[in-house]
Amino acid sequence: MKDEYMRLFVLLLGLFLGLVFSMPAQCGITGVIKGEVKDASTAEPLPFADILISGPALLKPYAFSADKDGKFVRAGLPPGTYTIEVVYIGYLKKKITNIKVTMDRTTIVSVQLRQRVALEKEVEVVAQSPLIEKEVSGTSDVIAGDYIEDMPIEGRAYQNALKILPGTLIDRDQQIHMRGGRTGEVGFKVDGMNAQDPVTGGYGTNVNMNAVEKMEVITGGYDAEYGGNMSGMVNVVTKSGTDTFHGDVHFNYENADLDGVQYQWRLYNPGFTLKGPVIHEKLNFFISIELEDSKRMFPAAKYPQDDYGAGTWKELGGMAKFTWQATIDDKFVFQYFFNTVETRPGADWMDPVHMYTMRFDYNFVLVNHTHTFSPELVLETFLGVGKQYLEAKVEDMDWHDYEPWILPVVWDEGRFYGDKQYGGKGDYPVWQWRDVWMGYFSSNVTWLKEDHRFRAGTTVNYIHYGGELAVLPYYLVTSPDDWSPNPAQIEFYRKRHFYMNKDRWDTNHGGVYVQDRWSLDEKYDLPVFLNYGLRFDWQEANNGSQTSPRLGITYTPDEKTKFRFQYGWFFQVIQLADAMAQETQYIYEYGSKSSREGTLDINYYRGATGLRNPITKAFEFGVEREVFPDVSLGVTYFHKDIQDLLQQVDVNPDPAIYEWQMKNVGGAWARGVEVKIKKSFSKNFEGRVSYTYQEAKGIGVDNYGKLTGKETWLDWDIRHALAVSFNAELPYSIFLNGVYSYRSGYPYTSEYLVRDEETDQLDRKQDKVNESREPYYSNFDVTVMKEFKVRDYTLTMLVQAYNLFDHSNVSHMDVLKQEPDGYSAGRRLQFGIKFEF
Repeated sequence: MKDEYMRLFVLLLGLFLGLVFSMPAQCGITGVIKGEVKDASTAEPLPFADILISGPALLKPYAFSADKDGKFVRAGLPPGTYTIEVVYIGYLKKKITNIKVTMDRTTIVSVQLRQRVALEKEVEVVAQSPLIEKEVSGTSDVIAGDYIEDMPIEGRAYQNALKILPGTLIDRDQQIHMRGGRTGEVGFKVDGMNAQDPVTGGYGTNVNMNAVEKMEVITGGYDAEYGGNMSGMVNVVTKSGTDTFHGDVHFNYENADLDGVQYQWRLYNPGFTLKGPVIHEKLNFFISIELEDSKRMFPAAKYPQDDYGAGTWKELGGMAKFTWQATIDDKFVFQYFFNTVETRPGADWMDPVHMYTMRFDYNFVLVNHTHTFSPELVLETFLGVGKQYLEAKVEDMDWHDYEPWILPVVWDEGRFYGDKQYGGKGDYPVWQWRDVWMGYFSSNVTWLKEDHRFRAGTTVNYIHYGGELAVLPYYLVTSPDDWSPNPAQIEFYRKRHFYMNKDRWDTNHGGVYVQDRWSLDEKYDLPVFLNYGLRFDWQEANNGSQTSPRLGITYTPDEKTKFRFQYGWFFQVIQLADAMAQETQYIYEYGSKSSREGTLDINYYRGATGLRNPITKAFEFGVEREVFPDVSLGVTYFHKDIQDLLQQVDVNPDPAIYEWQMKNVGGAWARGVEVKIKKSFSKNFEGRVSYTYQEAKGIGVDNYGKLTGKETWLDWDIRHALAVSFNAELPYSIFLNGVYSYRSGYPYTSEYLVRDEETDQLDRKQDKVNESREPYYSNFDVTVMKEFKVRDYTLTMLVQAYNLFDHSNVSHMDVLKQEPDGYSAGRRLQFGIKFEF
């Protein structure tokens, strides 16, 4: 009884510490092994059997004993492959290998020992991972890092692997939508760290593909420990060091001469990883560094716009990870992440002297302490600090020191800025600077008690922001050859100077949760899991908060079938660019409220206070079935009601002036059916097939655009989507990996011309919003690899073909002619080499 009170005290203490130091809620990055030791003949439990768990992810094996009923459990295990050895007096020693542990999952191991007979040796078996996960009630996929690394993924970014999953869309701007949700509603975690951009809501840092151990993607129905994002979660666990030295060096290369195409496309992509011991069974390390230097240019006739944007891109990114087993019960992980990006958008059509350069730097240090009180009770604590810096400007401009924001004429002498003409006639009129400090703390406790897995904790993000944004006004011209400034425009802009935003602020947001995963099988003989919990989220910037219930149920009538249901409320953190804007703060930008050519209007953006955090209320139900020994089939229906979405509302009655203000007036819904077929690796082949039928409607058709006044199809409403991915091992050490993607067309609003009887001018008019559809999208990417092995070394040569069948996918529509006027890239070839040691 004394031990029970002590465990309860530790549980409450972990929750209290998290509340005191506060920061958003932590996702599970470790797993659990649970099992029972029995006599193979009588099925009687063998009490107090000796258990030894070992694996590459552990610096030192865990040794402990089963309880009086022969049951054993071990929490806090990093994702990876493990071996269990079981010893009992009078019985043969048994070794079970290839036990897969995944984040936020419980792996069940059944151990049956045979009594020893003379001259018999230990028994060794290979564990088989079940296709049906009984305890998971939401929609979740776990993808191994090796599968991601071998895929033909554009840009070697792990986020692009999401396209193989149902309910997930990567749009033309490389932004992620899940189940009809907006961009910025998907959370990203890397080794427990919040990896979202605190200002824009996108992912704030990249992780090299060869550094990923596992990636979990939750597109709906997640437990109470996840919060701050209402569409989905991407949870990445990186690789760790080992007790022996290993590493690899790779180089990928692409050039227009290899592709045989008319546009320019160049890529240099070197990188390496290294892992090994520092102190045997005490301290090891893992390092990953990668460089991407690319250039994309398209002839304007066929490629005026493309999926990835023309320009140059240089990115150096990586991480260093040190794992220290201080004691048998205390483990520390020290990590450093960094990304440095320099890009010049529009490098294909702008004069290099006048175009702007954007520089982005991201640095983050994370410390994780795991204390094991017992095999059933684990406390995890995370503490991190990071800095994000962004600057965008033309090289011969620096407006940072001007006060009080009344600038002299800084554009080039004798040059005037015209709509779409400044690229050849003057500097790109933008200057931006952003400096963000981020603090992170999280504390979580896991307690395994009989048929329950209790988990509770809290997380808080602290953000210190400093930023300035300026856009120089430019003159409207009637033709490219007419560079005489309009006197009225000169006077107009002289009063306003430019569009400006200058901010300094501190804020935080976070959450606290408690949840339980309860198995009713053993005690009540019901093959049911209950996942239930409660979560409280807050955001200081707008004084927003929400208490969200979560409930999930699974029913497994047999080992090959699972029925599941999930319901929950989900809270969305407002991106800080909107949440921190003051109502008296105006931003000016050029724009036209009239559809008639040659008119001049001005846009204002006024900050808003008292914004409410958007909320999603969602449910789903599904069935999963093992149809063959290595093939599973899953079907899911989902429905989401989305409330209090933010929309830009024109609050100025003047028909010639837009005065935008963000308001909670938007609402949307999404529903659909997802089908997933998964084949685990066997007979030299593994693969996935996913299909999604989806409908998504809302009052605002895009992320923050104008209200439509009634429900219309959202800009990312893709009715049908199909994805197929596979990995095949062929003879002679040849490997073939492919990804095929199909989706029906994006919606768009067509237009037509009507002559004004009074002015005799043609005005553009719109048809019903988003009632037209673009042509379908189809793409097949493939990688062919050949391995050469010499002793412990492996040399791999590869060829990757993007858009292998050279399909012309539409990237832009002429809404007046209702026909394509831009296409994304055609077939491209990339070569690579990799040396592993």
